[in-house]
Amino acid sequence: GISKFSITTMFLKRTVTFLFLVQLAATATETKIEASPCPDHWVQATLVDMGCLLFNSAKTYTWEEANNYCENEENATTLEIQTEEQFEFLKMQLSVLEDHEGRNHFWTGGTDVGRDGKWYWAASLTPVPDFIWKTGEPNNVNYNCMYLAYNDDYDGFDLPCSNPSIYPICQQV
Repeated sequence: GISKFSITTMFLKRTVTFLFLVQLAATATETKIEASPCPDHWVQATLVDMGCLLFNSAKTYTWEEANNYCENEENATTLEIQTEEQFEFLKMQLSVLEDHEGRNHFWTGGTDVGRDGKWYWAASLTPVPDFIWKTGEPNNVNYNCMYLAYNDDYDGFDLPCSNPSIYPICQQV
């Protein structure tokens, strides 16, 4: 027949299996997929500490209009890039966007207005890192606003702030 030892061993195996399944179910419940913290149509960039990004390729603006649009209509600022990791993430997003909406130039929050030659982000007033610029840029003292050029792998270029044909990228941090 069946020994007490065999019955006890079967009971313990089933108990351990049951407890494992209970723990597995509890863990699965705790690790629900969280909804994006970003508004609809925004790109979640929290993994690279950029918050949420809105690539508006519906309407072009001057640099000042782009800033006003982001601030007043989207409760955001124009794009700021602090790290090379953020820049690579951004370039990847722009490349994906190209497949759907074509190739566009995009304004950033970079400017040297009032501080000629000392480029800074308009919202945070922190310096624009050198790695964003295309080699040789910025190169015109009369061009005071930074855009990302699709024809140069989205590297940064200086441009007159009054250019009305650039799309904005808004950022909520």
